[in-house]
Amino acid sequence: MVFATDSEETRQQRAVIGSLLRNCGIIGPGDWVLTLHVSGHLYRALDLMAETMEGSGATVLCAGSAMEQDDIFETLVEYRVNVIAGDSGQVMQLSRYISSFPEEQKKQLLVNKVIYTSEPMTPGHAVRIVYIVVTALPMSSI
Repeated sequence: MVFATDSEETRQQRAVIGSLLRNCGIIGPGDWVLTLHVSGHLYRALDLMAETMEGSGATVLCAGSAMEQDDIFETLVEYRVNVIAGDSGQVMQLSRYISSFPEEQKKQLLVNKVIYTSEPMTPGHAVRIVYIVVTALPMSSI
C-alpha cells in the first residue's frame, strides 16, 4: 500500500484498514500480535503495520527485525502472543527456528494466526509454517 498522502489522510486510511481487518475476522480485540516487520532507512513497514493492526483493536508488540530468535520465542510465550506478523521471509525464518524445538517446547506457544506482508508465500512455505504449532494455522496476507 502506498501512503503518499498527508498525515491526516494516512491516519484515516490506516484506521479504515484496521476496521476492515476486524470486520473480516482476521484480527481484533483479544488478539496479541508480535510483529517482526522492518523499520529504518525510510522503510516504515513496522509502524505502518503496527498502527493498522492496532486499528483493529488488537494489542501489538513490535519486535522489529533485529530481535534475536530466542528472544522472540521467549516473548511469544511470556506475553501469550497468538498472532505472528511479518514479511513472509521473517515468518519463514521464525518457523524454521521453532521447528527445531522439541514438541514439549512448541506446546508453550499459543500462536493461532499468521499475518504476512510484502512478499508472496508459496504453498510449500505455508506448509512449513504449520510446524510452529501442532495444528494448522490460518494465514492472511495483507
